[in-house]
Amino acid sequence: MVNKGWYVYAYLICVNFIAFVYYGWDKYKATSNSQHRIPEKKLLAFAIAGGIPGSLLGQYIYRHKTQKQPFRAIFWFITMAYTIGFLAIVLFS
Repeated sequence: MVNKGWYVYAYLICVNFIAFVYYGWDKYKATSNSQHRIPEKKLLAFAIAGGIPGSLLGQYIYRHKTQKQPFRAIFWFITMAYTIGFLAIVLFS
């Protein structure tokens, strides 16, 4: 029997990779004073979609969105909600 859960891993790899690339692209656009930046809502949407590790790596590598409020507060709220949810599933299932 083939494990059918592989698509969850593939999805998470893709969404984290895209989140990482978007942070880099937005940093590039920010340093070139471009008018066409990636909206913060889209960056936060990748975190909600499961791209928290890719987003964190992008913030760290590119040093982007590391101090801007309220973006940081919202991002950490999403991260904590996912962490609490994950722990609840692991501990109570």
